[in-house]
Amino acid sequence: MLRSNRIAGPVGIAQALCLVLLASLLSNLTVAHASANDGLKYKAFAYSLLDVSEYSYFSMVVWHESRWSPSAHNHGHYGLCQGESIYLKTANYKHQILWCIKYGLDRYGSMRMMYEHQRRYGWQ
Repeated sequence: MLRSNRIAGPVGIAQALCLVLLASLLSNLTVAHASANDGLKYKAFAYSLLDVSEYSYFSMVVWHESRWSPSAHNHGHYGLCQGESIYLKTANYKHQILWCIKYGLDRYGSMRMMYEHQRRYGWQ
């Protein structure tokens, strides 16, 4: 009997989503100023708040801005998303992720649009 490789039904979809999450989490294990476990923790928290496609765009923005380091800073910009808010300088990673998602949704409408804006203006 041949076994199909097709993803079917809720179990197959759940397995596919787990594989996407795992691949995403493992794609950028190097995290500036943080251990690999911390980076995975930050990514898992962000992933829990966004759907798969939005998380993918969010992850690319954060990787570019801070390499997933909550302590990143550059010319008055702080945290995972390098926001100008001084609040981000002392906020923990969860608050930084929540702030960044809210900022992205309020300003751009979606994580995809935030990522596209970043690319359009050469911030990569």
